[in-house]
Amino acid sequence: MSFVCRAVAGLRRQPHMDSELLTQELLGHRVRIHSSRGDFADCSLMDGYRGWMALSALSASIRYAATHFVKKRFAWIRGEETGPILVPMGSRVKVVSPGTVRHVVELPGGETGKVAAGALAEIAAGGLEVSALPWIFEQVKGSPYVWGGKSTFGFDCSGLVQFVFGLTGIELPRDSGDQAKRGRLVSDIDRLLPLDLVFFGAGKKVDHVALHLGDLDILHASGYVRVESLKTSSSRFRGDLRGRYRFARRLPHVQA
Repeated sequence: MSFVCRAVAGLRRQPHMDSELLTQELLGHRVRIHSSRGDFADCSLMDGYRGWMALSALSASIRYAATHFVKKRFAWIRGEETGPILVPMGSRVKVVSPGTVRHVVELPGGETGKVAAGALAEIAAGGLEVSALPWIFEQVKGSPYVWGGKSTFGFDCSGLVQFVFGLTGIELPRDSGDQAKRGRLVSDIDRLLPLDLVFFGAGKKVDHVALHLGDLDILHASGYVRVESLKTSSSRFRGDLRGRYRFARRLPHVQA
């Protein structure tokens, strides 16, 4: 098993840096390598997504076991050898010496560094409570739109949804078309509940996803991560999205 040893590593369609960015993985997360070609590895992420990742972004280890993750939008890790590294929310590290102000952590490549204790949370079996989602929303707001992005450095629409729910231990597919097959169908827009996944598209094709916050407000990545509305009387109304509304899905983990 290998682990991402950069703040963010891109998974690409072909083994070169000019190839399309499919998705990303964060520091300390596991990656399964199948083979290599030149400077790239043919690998799979834990969600099953497969593509090519730079070998320099990976560190092989059978003993590394992260204990904490970054719970704030960004955190600085002061590496003893490489100096300061800015890492995004969701990055995973191993605390080897806890402190009241700073923890000493080990990174997947074996380097140690220090990070503010308040920036980390312990990795629990089920992730954060679903009740923490509104707080997570505040951390991701304003992040720029990046095609294939899945970090607070930048998200695309489905990457945002997968990332947010992933922090609570709820695993979703990477792409909006596959996310649209999860949970219970909600066809009537007036019956949306908070945390429903809202899907948009033309014809039978789904090409955009958002998170319903309540009262037809949605959180989504469009230009940047923002809150807009499907309600005609709202000052944040997005008429183009309202016209492209397809349906919603209600996940069993977040609704009674």
